[in-house]
Amino acid sequence: MDRPFHDVLPSIPPQVSERRIALVIGNSRYLHANILTNPPNDARGIALSLTRLGFFGVRKAGDDFTVDSKAPGVSALLDLDDRRLGRALAAVERFAKGARQAVIYYAGHGIEIDGENYLIPVDARLAHTADAKYETKPLTQALGAVEGAAGLRLVILDACRNNPFKARLYRNRDTSGGLRSIEPANVLVAYSAKHGTVASDGDEGGNSPFTRALLAHIEKPGLAIQDIFAEVHDDVLAATNGAQEPWLYGAFGRRKEYFVPPLSNGVLPASPPQRLDQTRPGSDHGQDTLSKRKLQSQIAKASLGAAAAIAALLILGWQWQKLRPQSSSETAVQPSKQIVSETSKVEQPPPLCADIEVDILGKGKACLNPSDTARREFRDCFTTSKSTQVCMPMVVLPKGTYERGSKDGQSNEKPVGTVKIDYHLAVGKFEVTFADWDACLEDGGCTYKPETSWGRGQQPVHSVSWDDINTQYLPWLNKRRGNKSDARYRLLKEAEWEYAARANSTTRYSVGAVINQSQAQFARQGGQNFSYPGMDKEPHPVDVGSFPANAFGLHDFHGNLWEWVQDCYADSYTNAPSNGASAPESPNCSRVRRGGSWSNSSEGITSTMRHGELPSIRNVYNGFRLARTVQPPDGPITIRVKIRSGSSSTSQLESLVPPAIQSNLKSVSLAPATADRSEVYVLDVGGSYASNMSGYAACDPHSVAVLSYTLNAPDGHPVFGETIRGYACLKDAASPENARKLANERAVEGIMKHLGEKLLNYQR
Repeated sequence: MDRPFHDVLPSIPPQVSERRIALVIGNSRYLHANILTNPPNDARGIALSLTRLGFFGVRKAGDDFTVDSKAPGVSALLDLDDRRLGRALAAVERFAKGARQAVIYYAGHGIEIDGENYLIPVDARLAHTADAKYETKPLTQALGAVEGAAGLRLVILDACRNNPFKARLYRNRDTSGGLRSIEPANVLVAYSAKHGTVASDGDEGGNSPFTRALLAHIEKPGLAIQDIFAEVHDDVLAATNGAQEPWLYGAFGRRKEYFVPPLSNGVLPASPPQRLDQTRPGSDHGQDTLSKRKLQSQIAKASLGAAAAIAALLILGWQWQKLRPQSSSETAVQPSKQIVSETSKVEQPPPLCADIEVDILGKGKACLNPSDTARREFRDCFTTSKSTQVCMPMVVLPKGTYERGSKDGQSNEKPVGTVKIDYHLAVGKFEVTFADWDACLEDGGCTYKPETSWGRGQQPVHSVSWDDINTQYLPWLNKRRGNKSDARYRLLKEAEWEYAARANSTTRYSVGAVINQSQAQFARQGGQNFSYPGMDKEPHPVDVGSFPANAFGLHDFHGNLWEWVQDCYADSYTNAPSNGASAPESPNCSRVRRGGSWSNSSEGITSTMRHGELPSIRNVYNGFRLARTVQPPDGPITIRVKIRSGSSSTSQLESLVPPAIQSNLKSVSLAPATADRSEVYVLDVGGSYASNMSGYAACDPHSVAVLSYTLNAPDGHPVFGETIRGYACLKDAASPENARKLANERAVEGIMKHLGEKLLNYQR
């Protein structure tokens, strides 16, 4: 049975695993058919969205494919030939069993022959219709791959572009440019175009109309899967003037499934204040820590006030330390120092503390856990003049020491000496991408546009010189961030680069004495046999984050692109500083690049490999990543939880505040909302009210509650600069007044119950 994208979803068992699996494919460079422009962009965009949604992606592992069950993240697999496409589908089938959700996204050529649908690998010839079963992969194979998932089973096909083999295909069967309608069992299948019709590839360098619409809706909170595709259906129809109509197929039930769940609809009863020691987030070996599983249970079971306390802790992602009176004879426990090896050690930084002004806690303190890698990450985000959001994922490194250079290496890697990094340093989690540079271009900060034939988006930007970076990109970025003298973005210094690349290791590579091609993008023999699928035919860099991170949580220090650093190049370390400072400047010097590139063999991508290059050189081997120092706060940070409401009467406002909030929050201030939001009630945590609410127009003005959480975490914290927004609609109330009250209660409950989960998901 087939129908448009409305009121559809398969029946899903209520008790399933929380793991979510995804395979994302973009086939464009066909050897025997017309090349498609946009599948790589489409696949990269979907992979990034699924990564933010917490999916575990299929990735290359040597000559096969696997899923890293310990680290969420989805990579776009590009230009898969027949063997690789088959192995990737097999990996989905292995890992989807028992998963909460399993999703396959495919962008590329698809064809229907004699009533069967096929996905076309990049090496297919298809000289005869009979070749289809030997050179392509039937759609049924993809459906079978996700069938083992216990919850959502979804296959998305942006693959109906045309019949690429029409001119030469010898036919003894019926063929079609589009795909045939299907009746899948227990699987949802989304077509970018209705069966028998052809989909548009979109404008060159962008996304197809279907994927562009999907990217606009896939991460919206509270949209069920069927609602996402209903929005996609209507957007594509409008964008193509009715020429392309997406379609959804499957067996459907009542239960709805979400990528991002909605706010809860239940209303919690008022409850008396509780002491923190009744609701603290669990204990392990005598230390109270934020355990994800225990916190989820605590938040689910806690009263409204207790949930507020837990949510307040999670706003800053702190490790809870239970306070008690300390006598003058007691000595405070100091953070221990962890010795990693004789030649490499990391010091635990002092904890960053925050006062939580929530009445249920009294005066509590919460402190950052410096040993948790995930909690050292943050994203510094801003919006350009063209409304493009730019985010720099950064990782704060611990202080430490390491042995620089190699006794067995080249002469410019000697003499070996100890270097101490005695300050908090934030390093780019990934190399700077084409998307980042293009944002600078459109915003007027950069004038030079590096060209590439390998795609832009999440590809690391190459063909930029040291001069380009320091005269265009970095001045623009720092201007956009307010030119803060103590938080300026810059290139890594050479000593910092090796510290970050080693990540406490003492071996040639951060992964050990040897490195293999499931760990980095490099050539086995200086130009051949590359790590990533399809590289043998046309080697080039791969999307940032395509390979696992090192122990500091940083990607691609080995291979992919050489990385420019700040220092002048010297042919030895004889005069190099030992404190992380740059090497002495000299007139007209060459600049250092580190790490090797996609064209080097493993010998050229060690942690100690270094090379000098003229600062004006632009080539396809060089890129860069960002760095900046991080200033810990001097003293405690106060979190104030306030409630705002949009009514002119203070007494009316107070009557709309849920009793549990009134009794359990120490600081409750009521103030009118903005004039154009007179019916909006806002719970504002630690920051200003952000009125730009996507989705607000979908609510009845008399039954809407809007949430805006601006997370004013300290500089360098995981949620630094993040804004979380959500809204709740209620259209079935008996009266507008009742609607306002209930919507407000539900919205307030939503933040208390769900903010913690949102942050936990974000940090996963």
